[in-house]
Amino acid sequence: MRRVFRIVPAYYLSLILIVLLFQRQYLQPQHWNELGLFFAFFMDSSHATFKQLNAPFWTLAIEWQYYMLLPWLVLGMRLIVWRVKQNARLPTTVTCILALIAWSVFSRYVGTYFIDQHPSETFLVPRSMLNGILFFTYGVSGKYLEDFGVGMLLSLCFVYTQHPSISPKVRSTLQKLSPWLWGAGLLCLLVMILWSYNQSYVNTWPLFTTPIFYTHYYLVSELCISLSFGLCVLALLFGSAWLKWPFEWSPLRWIGMISYSLYMWHLPFLLMFIKWGQPLLSGWSPEQAYGVYWIWVLLVIIPFCFLFYIWVEKPGMKLGERFTRFY
Repeated sequence: MRRVFRIVPAYYLSLILIVLLFQRQYLQPQHWNELGLFFAFFMDSSHATFKQLNAPFWTLAIEWQYYMLLPWLVLGMRLIVWRVKQNARLPTTVTCILALIAWSVFSRYVGTYFIDQHPSETFLVPRSMLNGILFFTYGVSGKYLEDFGVGMLLSLCFVYTQHPSISPKVRSTLQKLSPWLWGAGLLCLLVMILWSYNQSYVNTWPLFTTPIFYTHYYLVSELCISLSFGLCVLALLFGSAWLKWPFEWSPLRWIGMISYSLYMWHLPFLLMFIKWGQPLLSGWSPEQAYGVYWIWVLLVIIPFCFLFYIWVEKPGMKLGERFTRFY
């Protein structure tokens, strides 16, 4: 309930304001169906709305659909896990989460095959029905359940190690491994950056041009990136104070507090500056122009997002807390 009251009112108000101020073409009848997908949180499922109106919004659709699916996933896992002996529940839970990740990779393969590679083929059902199934299970670029699955594994690991029955040696071992996990995560992210770059600029890195890497990038890259970040998060969860300090820095945490508003509003304001302000910078050096962009961010975008958090997000969060106390 808290998530609903923080996300939905702020999103709908942002959506309406962005349409009225920057994207008025969506007020025309021929765009009402597309606008409806934005209101229903399915803007990631159609090429007409994917990364349109406000490009970052497509990730909010992914997140929201996951929130709707999560209770059913948890209930399904609970039915399975409670049928096994207590000492087998942890590996059974891990197996369920791995099955979710495997399903996500499989659905990505199926979606790529039927939407991108063979748009006229079908399987078992009419193509129109298959399109409807893919709309909900794949969309345009997948539903990214592998990312949430990795997050589930991290959460499970952290909660498990905090239980009183778990030996302190387990936590101590993870603490000792933390710097290595951090380094491994950063190294894996570097590899993924090189791999991604080679997809756009082929033969930059010959290793990633080999067929097994080049042809399977889209299928497994999201999982690899998620695991890389997962290693970094795991390192932070069990890391020492010196590793956690940069992420506990008050200014950074303050930015995190208003990050949802920044997520929704940074691009419209940047595009507005590009349209109206960039022509005034002609003849300026790149360094000077770049500095002006940062002035715009610091003096306009961040203050606006802070006020949006105070006036819109925070009241929604308080209302959500009232509902949770009531129920």
